[in-house]
Amino acid sequence: MKKCSYAIILAVSLAALTACSAPASSSSSSSSASKTETAAAQKETQLQTDSEAPETAAETVSETVQTAAQTPDYSLYEGILGQYASNEFDEYTVFDMDQDGIAELLVLNGTCEADYQWYVYTIEDGAAVQVGTFSGGHSMLYSNASGAGIYKLYGHMGGEVISLLTLSNGAVSEEEISSKQLGQNEEYDTPDGTELDTASVTDYSLLESLQ
Repeated sequence: MKKCSYAIILAVSLAALTACSAPASSSSSSSSASKTETAAAQKETQLQTDSEAPETAAETVSETVQTAAQTPDYSLYEGILGQYASNEFDEYTVFDMDQDGIAELLVLNGTCEADYQWYVYTIEDGAAVQVGTFSGGHSMLYSNASGAGIYKLYGHMGGEVISLLTLSNGAVSEEEISSKQLGQNEEYDTPDGTELDTASVTDYSLLESLQ
């Protein structure tokens, strides 16, 4: 009778132990599966981020190089102005004559109205180079409201000449647009554009405005 009781008690104990262990095993398996899925998701996200990072970096470098290529180094013109600095009365202006994105430097040099000359420089292959000259006595420069080039208005002793200065194929050319002798009390014509600002060759403010 005692052996039978012990057997029954043992069987009941084993059944209870099994019943208590089952949920714990199930919970542990579920937790492990959840951790595995989370780790996999994190790894996938990291891989995706890593794969996108080089492309983003490449795009940034490309944009930086492109911007640098499109921005002329106008500090090169400072060296040119330095060559004229001994005469503080010399003047200069800057204007994109051929509308290619690079503003040309025009320096007015001479001793008097009779021998003033405009010297034109542009930037090519990382250097400032001279591309032409034209007379500058008794004259003013204007932008061309209709397109490329600049107008020069020459006026002296009642005589008026309007010319168009253009830059093409690395050289400056001048074309006379109109000329006439003014009558008494008649004023000089104004070209279709805006008069260009000038500054002393020792004043770099116009260059700085291009940066």
